[in-house]
Formats: sequence, structure tokens, C-alpha cells
Amino acid sequence: MDVNRWKSTTAILVLALALLLVSGCAPEESPIRALTPEPREAPEEVQLVAVQAHVTEEVYRDRATFEQAMREAMEAADRRYDLGRDTLVVFPEDIGLLTILFDKQSSLEGADGLDDGMERVIRENLLRVGYQRIRHRVGWARALFLADQSEMAAAYFETFSRLAREYEAYIVAGSAALSDGVMARYVPAAAPGAPDADASGDFRNVYNASAVFGPEGAVLGVQRKVHLIDLEGPGGLDLSAGRIEDIEPIPTSLGKLGVMICLDAFLCEIVDRLEEADILVQPSANPGPWEPWQQEEWLQSSWRAVVEDGAFTYGVNPMLTGDILDLSFYGQSTILAADDGLAPARAAYHDIDPIPGFLRVSDREAEKDILAVRVPHPGEMDD
Repeated sequence: MDVNRWKSTTAILVLALALLLVSGCAPEESPIRALTPEPREAPEEVQLVAVQAHVTEEVYRDRATFEQAMREAMEAADRRYDLGRDTLVVFPEDIGLLTILFDKQSSLEGADGLDDGMERVIRENLLRVGYQRIRHRVGWARALFLADQSEMAAAYFETFSRLAREYEAYIVAGSAALSDGVMARYVPAAAPGAPDADASGDFRNVYNASAVFGPEGAVLGVQRKVHLIDLEGPGGLDLSAGRIEDIEPIPTSLGKLGVMICLDAFLCEIVDRLEEADILVQPSANPGPWEPWQQEEWLQSSWRAVVEDGAFTYGVNPMLTGDILDLSFYGQSTILAADDGLAPARAAYHDIDPIPGFLRVSDREAEKDILAVRVPHPGEMDD
């Protein structure tokens, strides 16, 4: 990506260095970090909900438009399916990462795609982005994420914590671009995937990370994506890869959740790491057409792990749809079950012959949708 090699002027870098020398302390931790999950008995049934979100640049105009869009999705799900403490709601990958677009419409207007858009934004925010580049010795793309970390994290954690409390539901909040330093402000030290105790000042690495919220709004755990696609890597958004040794199931009263962000669910090493989980959760964002070959390939992720291998009782795979700059997202969200008796009719993606395991599958690939199903608690299925 050209933006990663783009050079600023000496004067700007000198000003950024001056800011570095006089910079203050990091902000204090959020009250969300102190929220305590209440012990809950396991319900006889659980409700699994996949939110197939449709995103546009308008959704990310500012924090208010983002919060309103997320609230509208929860309201629609609640009207149709009556959310509550027996419910797991899963949003798609990148739903929080795109908060990087907040308050940048004037910079992005007329941009010729993602690369051009990022270069324009960096140019117009050169002082504070340059400061992050010098301070953390990173490329321009990651420096842009670092410059907006506080605002992005606040919008992500506060929005989904509030919605979890209001609807008294468990939420897997897709994913966002988060550093260990910013996660340390929101994630309790004892939660699975929490940053190390000394990570409060670690902002150099920025991960594609997913947070899980309980009905009290508490963060129950986080998962960092281990295997990145090209768009996320050094030649693109320059995100950091998570470590496989940090992966662990996240316990809830609905069962243990194995969160695998998109590509991670295709890899046996990730699946094996989470084999003690009951519910495979795969938030996904596919930046390409939903062609027959890709539908066949997608069967090698959560469908294979849940249905073919029987490693998990259920699987929830919400997909992102919509258009942002020159990126377009497509896919059919699914809810899966290992027990063929729960899905006797059989179904599949558009161009795949019906097969076992699909409890619900969206009939749309480029629009918003919400899928839900009530199933026996995973513990009941084990008896």
C-alpha cells in the first residue's frame, strides 16, 4: 500500500517529536472494567442470533450514527425474537474496526478507493498520526489506528456494553481494531484473553479483536485474530496477528464460547485449541463476491468443525454485507448444529446442494438479515 511508504515533511516530524516529549499519562480505565458478571444457572434452552449487518459510510459518519445502527439491529432482533438472558447475539467481523471512519467524510469525499482514502486522511491529520508513527515506530496505516484508539475503543466497548445491559443478552461484538493498551482499560484482568497486567501502556500492536459481553454489560473475554488476510496484513491495514497460545474458551451460562474470527475458523490449530468450547462463534467479513467456489470453501470453516467433525454442539457465523469506499462485503450468515436431528430439512448456501447441519441460513448475500433459533442448552445435548 502506497500510504505505508508515504513521507511527511521534516517540519511535521519535528512537531510530532515535540508532542512525544511532552505527552502525558494514558487515560484511566473505564468503569466497564469494574462490572461484575452475576452467577447464572444454565437455561434449558438457548437462543442463538446471527446479525447479518449491512454497512455503509453513513453508518460510520460519527459515533452517534454508529450507536444508532447497532441499536436498531438489537431492536429489530428483540421485536422478532424476544431477546433475554438465554440469548447469544453475534455481530459480524469488522463491525467495530470501521469506526476508524468517524468524522472523516470530508477527507474521504472523492477518494479513489481505500488506499487513496487512507492517504488523504493521514495527510489531513499528519501531526497526530506522525506523532504515533514516531512514538511506536510503526507504519502510517497502523499509526492512523493508534491515533484514533481511544475514540474507537470507547465507541466499541461502551456501545455494546450498554446494549448488552439494556437487552439483558450476551453479545459477541464482531471485531474492532484494538491495542493491548486500550483493551487494558476495559477488560478485567481475570477475563480470558485479557492483556497482561503490565500492558496498560502497550499500544504498538493493534489487533483485529472480538469482545464478548454479558447481560450486565461486563466484558467476559476477548479474542485476537491469529491468521490475517492480505487486506489486514503489512501491505494493507498493518494489523498485528494474535498469538495462538492466548486463545481459550470464554465461559457463559449458555455454554463455553469458542470465538474464531473469520479465517481462524478455517485452521485446525485454532479449532483444536478451542475443542473444549460448546458453541463455535465465527464473526466474518468477506470482501469479495459470494461465488460458488467460495461457498464450497466456506464449508471448510464452522460447518466442517461443527457438522462434519462434531467438535462443537452449535455454530454461529454472521456475515458482514455492504459497501465502504472500494470494498464490498458479501455472504450468507448461518446457524449450525452437530445433531442432524435438529435440522432434518437440510439446507445450504445458494449454490450448494442441501446438506445436514444448517439450522438457519440467510437467503440474502448482500443485504441485512437476522437469523435466530432456539435449541437445547449444549449441556443438555451432552447428556
